[in-house]
Parts: sequence; structure tokens; C-alpha cells
Amino acid sequence: MKSFDDVRARTEPDLLTEDQLNETLLRKGAAVGLFSKSSQHRAKVQQHLKAATQSLNTNAGASLENKVDGINRSLEELHKGLSELTLQVGALGSISLIAVLLSEKGKKRR
Repeated sequence: MKSFDDVRARTEPDLLTEDQLNETLLRKGAAVGLFSKSSQHRAKVQQHLKAATQSLNTNAGASLENKVDGINRSLEELHKGLSELTLQVGALGSISLIAVLLSEKGKKRR
């Protein structure tokens, strides 16, 4: 009696091999992981930019020294936000690279 794998191998020769399937799953898994990191960075960017805005808004009637301190805190938060933006862009660039590699791999199989 033939197993399902024997029948499948004869009727569908274009199926992916186990190595190709594992490679595709690893690439897709990497893309999902990088997208998750990108989302985390985006949340941190929003948090830092909100903190920067709050630092500026809380100094309305303060002394000049307190206003300068608020501006300093705001600039620090902006710097942190920009740093997170660069990390987010790097993660998105990696996702784009994975998409290109997956599409190239698919073209070669056809």
C-alpha cells in the first residue's frame, strides 16, 4: 500500500522540498520578528515625542531657569525619539530586504 507521501511525490513534482520549506518559514519568521521590533520602536518614538511636548508645555509660567531645564529635557526626549526612529527604519529596511529575497526565490522556482 502506498503512503500519502508516495502519491504526492508522483502527482505534484513542483512541491517544495523540506529544506526549501524550512528556509521560507525562517525568512517569514524573521520578517514577522522584525516587524514586531519596528512596532516596538514606533511606540517608543511616540512616547518620547509626547514626553518632549509635555516638557515644553509645563513651563508656561515658570522662571527662566526652569524654562531652560524644560527645553533641555525636551531636547533629550527628541534625541531619544530620533534614535528610536533610526532603529525603526533599520527594521523596516530589513523587512523590505526579506520581501525582495522571498520574491526572487519565488521567481527562480517557476
